[in-house]
Amino acid sequence: DVQVTFLSNNTGALTYPGYTSGKTYIDVDRYSSGGNGIDPHKLFNSSVSTAANTTFFISFVVRIPSAATVALTTTAEYSVTLRNTTNTAYLSRFFIGKDVSNNIEFGISCGQAAGNAVWTNGDYVANTNYLIVLRYDIETGSNNDDMWLWVNPSSFPLEPTTGTANQSQINANSNEAGYGAAVNSIMIHQRSSTNSPYAFLDAFKVAIGTGQG
Repeated sequence: DVQVTFLSNNTGALTYPGYTSGKTYIDVDRYSSGGNGIDPHKLFNSSVSTAANTTFFISFVVRIPSAATVALTTTAEYSVTLRNTTNTAYLSRFFIGKDVSNNIEFGISCGQAAGNAVWTNGDYVANTNYLIVLRYDIETGSNNDDMWLWVNPSSFPLEPTTGTANQSQINANSNEAGYGAAVNSIMIHQRSSTNSPYAFLDAFKVAIGTGQG
Protein backbone atom coordinates (compact mmCIF):
# COMPACT_ATOMS: atom_id res chain seq x y z
CA ASP A 1 0.00 0.00 0.00
CA VAL A 2 1.03 3.59 -0.57
CA GLN A 3 -0.09 6.12 2.03
CA VAL A 4 -0.51 9.60 0.57
CA THR A 5 -0.88 12.69 2.76
CA PHE A 6 -1.17 16.28 1.58
CA LEU A 7 -0.34 19.03 4.07
CA SER A 8 -2.49 22.13 4.48
CA ASN A 9 -3.32 24.88 6.94
CA ASN A 10 -6.90 23.80 7.55
CA THR A 11 -7.27 22.65 11.15
CA GLY A 12 -9.20 19.46 11.72
CA ALA A 13 -9.92 16.36 9.66
CA LEU A 14 -12.74 15.22 7.41
CA THR A 15 -13.92 12.05 9.11
CA TYR A 16 -15.90 9.04 7.94
CA PRO A 17 -16.88 6.19 10.31
CA GLY A 18 -14.14 3.55 10.39
CA TYR A 19 -11.84 5.40 7.98
CA THR A 20 -8.52 6.83 9.17
CA SER A 21 -8.11 10.53 8.50
CA GLY A 22 -5.28 12.93 9.24
CA LYS A 23 -5.14 16.10 11.27
CA THR A 24 -5.77 18.59 8.46
CA TYR A 25 -7.66 18.76 5.19
CA ILE A 26 -6.99 20.60 1.94
CA ASP A 27 -8.99 22.83 -0.37
CA VAL A 28 -9.45 22.45 -4.09
CA ASP A 29 -10.53 25.77 -5.56
CA ARG A 30 -10.21 27.92 -8.65
CA TYR A 31 -7.35 30.38 -8.47
CA SER A 32 -7.40 34.01 -9.53
CA SER A 33 -3.91 34.38 -10.99
CA GLY A 34 -0.65 32.55 -11.47
CA GLY A 35 -0.08 28.86 -11.85
CA ASN A 36 3.02 27.83 -9.91
CA GLY A 37 2.26 25.30 -7.21
CA ILE A 38 -1.45 25.31 -8.01
CA ASP A 39 -1.62 21.57 -8.74
CA PRO A 40 0.15 19.80 -5.85
CA HIS A 41 1.10 16.18 -6.30
CA LYS A 42 2.47 13.43 -4.09
CA LEU A 43 5.01 11.02 -5.53
CA PHE A 44 4.69 7.29 -4.85
CA ASN A 45 7.55 5.44 -3.19
CA SER A 46 8.31 4.01 -6.63
CA SER A 47 6.91 4.34 -10.14
CA VAL A 48 4.31 1.81 -11.32
CA SER A 49 4.86 0.33 -14.75
CA THR A 50 2.00 0.51 -17.24
CA ALA A 51 3.42 -2.33 -19.31
CA ALA A 52 1.35 -4.98 -17.48
CA ASN A 53 -2.20 -5.22 -16.15
CA THR A 54 -2.29 -3.11 -12.99
CA THR A 55 -5.06 -2.09 -10.59
CA PHE A 56 -5.11 1.11 -8.55
CA PHE A 57 -7.48 1.71 -5.63
CA ILE A 58 -7.73 5.34 -4.50
CA SER A 59 -9.79 6.47 -1.53
CA PHE A 60 -10.37 9.80 0.20
CA VAL A 61 -12.99 11.82 2.05
CA VAL A 62 -14.65 14.79 0.33
CA ARG A 63 -17.00 17.52 1.51
CA ILE A 64 -18.47 20.17 -0.77
CA PRO A 65 -19.51 23.53 0.71
CA SER A 66 -22.95 24.84 -0.11
CA ALA A 67 -23.39 26.17 -3.66
CA ALA A 68 -19.71 25.62 -4.41
CA THR A 69 -20.00 23.09 -7.22
CA VAL A 70 -20.22 23.62 -10.97
CA ALA A 71 -22.67 22.40 -13.58
CA LEU A 72 -22.18 19.03 -15.27
CA THR A 73 -20.78 20.21 -18.58
CA THR A 74 -18.40 18.92 -21.21
CA THR A 75 -15.87 21.48 -19.96
CA ALA A 76 -16.03 20.79 -16.21
CA GLU A 77 -12.61 20.60 -14.58
CA TYR A 78 -11.47 17.51 -12.71
CA SER A 79 -10.21 17.57 -9.11
CA VAL A 80 -8.12 14.42 -8.55
CA THR A 81 -6.06 12.30 -10.93
CA LEU A 82 -3.21 9.82 -11.19
CA ARG A 83 -0.35 11.09 -13.31
CA ASN A 84 3.15 10.61 -14.63
CA THR A 85 5.23 13.66 -13.74
CA THR A 86 7.52 13.12 -16.73
CA ASN A 87 4.79 14.29 -19.11
CA THR A 88 1.56 16.26 -19.04
CA ALA A 89 -0.84 13.34 -19.43
CA TYR A 90 -3.25 12.25 -16.69
CA LEU A 91 -5.58 9.33 -16.09
CA SER A 92 -8.35 8.26 -13.67
CA ARG A 93 -9.85 11.75 -13.46
CA PHE A 94 -12.38 12.47 -10.70
CA PHE A 95 -14.95 15.27 -11.11
CA ILE A 96 -17.31 17.16 -8.81
CA GLY A 97 -20.39 18.90 -10.17
CA LYS A 98 -24.09 19.56 -9.71
CA ASP A 99 -27.05 18.48 -11.79
CA VAL A 100 -29.99 20.56 -13.03
CA SER A 101 -31.69 20.15 -9.65
CA ASN A 102 -28.57 21.48 -7.89
CA ASN A 103 -27.77 18.09 -6.38
CA ILE A 104 -24.08 17.24 -6.05
CA GLU A 105 -22.82 14.51 -8.39
CA PHE A 106 -19.43 12.87 -8.88
CA GLY A 107 -17.88 11.90 -12.19
CA ILE A 108 -15.01 9.82 -13.57
CA SER A 109 -13.09 9.59 -16.81
CA CYS A 110 -10.41 7.10 -17.80
CA GLY A 111 -8.21 9.73 -19.31
CA GLN A 112 -9.55 12.81 -20.98
CA ALA A 113 -11.71 15.67 -19.80
CA ALA A 114 -15.39 15.96 -18.89
CA GLY A 115 -16.64 15.41 -22.40
CA ASN A 116 -15.86 11.73 -21.83
CA ALA A 117 -16.88 11.63 -18.15
CA VAL A 118 -19.73 9.59 -16.71
CA TRP A 119 -21.61 10.95 -13.68
CA THR A 120 -23.50 9.58 -10.70
CA ASN A 121 -27.21 10.25 -10.15
CA GLY A 122 -27.18 9.91 -6.37
CA ASP A 123 -28.48 13.38 -5.46
CA TYR A 124 -25.72 14.02 -2.93
CA VAL A 125 -25.86 17.07 -0.68
CA ALA A 126 -23.51 19.83 0.42
CA ASN A 127 -21.71 20.02 3.76
CA THR A 128 -21.65 16.23 4.09
CA ASN A 129 -18.59 13.99 4.30
CA TYR A 130 -18.50 11.28 1.62
CA LEU A 131 -16.04 8.42 1.32
CA ILE A 132 -14.94 8.14 -2.30
CA VAL A 133 -13.34 4.94 -3.61
CA LEU A 134 -11.95 4.78 -7.14
CA ARG A 135 -10.62 1.74 -8.95
CA TYR A 136 -8.58 2.16 -12.10
CA ASP A 137 -7.47 -0.86 -14.14
CA ILE A 138 -4.64 -0.43 -16.61
CA GLU A 139 -5.09 -3.03 -19.34
CA THR A 140 -2.34 -3.89 -21.80
CA GLY A 141 -3.11 -2.55 -25.25
CA SER A 142 -4.80 0.67 -26.30
CA ASN A 143 -8.16 2.27 -25.48
CA ASN A 144 -9.33 -0.44 -23.09
CA ASP A 145 -8.73 0.74 -19.51
CA ASP A 146 -11.52 0.44 -16.92
CA MET A 147 -12.59 2.66 -14.03
CA TRP A 148 -15.15 2.41 -11.23
CA LEU A 149 -16.47 4.87 -8.63
CA TRP A 150 -18.09 4.14 -5.26
CA VAL A 151 -19.63 6.72 -2.91
CA ASN A 152 -19.89 5.47 0.68
CA PRO A 153 -19.45 1.82 -0.44
CA SER A 154 -21.65 -0.55 1.53
CA SER A 155 -18.85 -3.16 1.73
CA PHE A 156 -16.47 -0.81 3.57
CA PRO A 157 -13.97 -1.62 5.06
CA LEU A 158 -13.85 -4.58 2.65
CA GLU A 159 -12.98 -4.15 -1.02
CA PRO A 160 -16.11 -3.22 -3.00
CA THR A 161 -17.23 -5.36 -5.91
CA THR A 162 -17.48 -3.82 -9.36
CA GLY A 163 -21.19 -4.70 -9.56
CA THR A 164 -21.95 -2.32 -6.68
CA ALA A 165 -20.20 0.70 -8.19
CA ASN A 166 -22.12 3.96 -8.42
CA GLN A 167 -20.60 4.59 -11.85
CA SER A 168 -18.14 2.91 -14.21
CA GLN A 169 -16.37 3.33 -17.53
CA ILE A 170 -15.44 0.01 -19.11
CA ASN A 171 -13.15 -0.60 -22.09
CA ALA A 172 -12.83 3.13 -22.49
CA ASN A 173 -12.55 3.88 -26.19
CA SER A 174 -10.23 6.66 -27.36
CA ASN A 175 -10.09 8.43 -23.99
CA GLU A 176 -7.06 6.88 -22.33
CA ALA A 177 -4.31 9.37 -21.60
CA GLY A 178 -0.89 8.91 -23.16
CA TYR A 179 0.70 8.50 -19.76
CA GLY A 180 3.73 6.65 -20.98
CA ALA A 181 5.60 3.78 -19.35
CA ALA A 182 4.78 4.55 -15.72
CA VAL A 183 2.46 6.23 -13.22
CA ASN A 184 4.24 7.81 -10.28
CA SER A 185 1.97 10.19 -8.36
CA ILE A 186 -1.47 11.43 -7.41
CA MET A 187 -2.38 15.05 -8.06
CA ILE A 188 -4.92 17.67 -6.93
CA HIS A 189 -6.01 19.83 -9.87
CA GLN A 190 -7.14 23.48 -9.84
CA ARG A 191 -7.72 26.03 -12.57
CA SER A 192 -8.98 29.59 -12.91
CA SER A 193 -11.88 28.35 -15.04
CA THR A 194 -15.39 28.95 -13.71
CA ASN A 195 -15.89 25.23 -14.38
CA SER A 196 -13.50 24.37 -11.53
CA PRO A 197 -15.24 23.13 -8.35
CA TYR A 198 -14.59 24.06 -4.75
CA ALA A 199 -14.27 21.23 -2.25
CA PHE A 200 -12.49 19.97 0.86
CA LEU A 201 -10.41 16.76 0.59
CA ASP A 202 -8.73 14.58 3.19
CA ALA A 203 -7.14 11.20 3.94
CA PHE A 204 -5.89 10.04 0.55
CA LYS A 205 -4.86 6.40 0.32
CA VAL A 206 -3.59 4.52 -2.73
CA ALA A 207 -3.21 0.74 -3.08
CA ILE A 208 -1.64 -0.92 -6.09
CA GLY A 209 -1.91 -4.49 -7.36
CA THR A 210 -0.40 -6.11 -10.44
CA GLY A 211 -1.34 -8.99 -12.65
CA GLN A 212 -5.06 -8.19 -12.59
CA GLY A 213 -7.28 -7.53 -15.53
